[in-house]
Amino acid sequence: SLCQKTETQNIKATGHSYSYSESVLSCANCETKIEKSTIAVAKAYTDETQLYLIEGVVTFVDGKKVFIQDETAGICVYFTNEDAAEGVVVGDKIAVWDTMTAYNGLIETTYTAKDEYLKISEGNSVAAKEVTIAELSAYQSEKVTLHNLTVSAVGVEDGKATYTVTDGTNQIDIYGVAI
Repeated sequence: SLCQKTETQNIKATGHSYSYSESVLSCANCETKIEKSTIAVAKAYTDETQLYLIEGVVTFVDGKKVFIQDETAGICVYFTNEDAAEGVVVGDKIAVWDTMTAYNGLIETTYTAKDEYLKISEGNSVAAKEVTIAELSAYQSEKVTLHNLTVSAVGVEDGKATYTVTDGTNQIDIYGVAI
């Protein structure tokens, strides 16, 4: 299995290229060594070409976006095809390997097919961290709980509810809540 409890994994990739002029199939094989990282280490990336192998428990699924978390941080795994995330549920522990990128400030990794991640186990749980609105930005993509909030505005955008909530000092907007 790709994600056993070792610190290093080898992944063999085969690339194929078709030559249009001669209709000849060319093949190239390579082996890439990927060090297993925590999600926090992967999220601190400085090189968008660096591959990371991370694993975490699924804490939330929103269509193409699957959020996973380990003991250090959380991250969004974005599936470009909605059916690629089919079968992934909260509580699954999955492993992913890819580069990290930032999309509109959200650090994520991107997948296109079901066979590009590995399900390690099912039925896991992650406890929510209790935070304040002021602390919230330090917990991007993590499961959190906020207490003593007041809803100051409610709206609907693209068929989903939007809320503005305050703790008396700070406020945040929450988008995309299923109605």
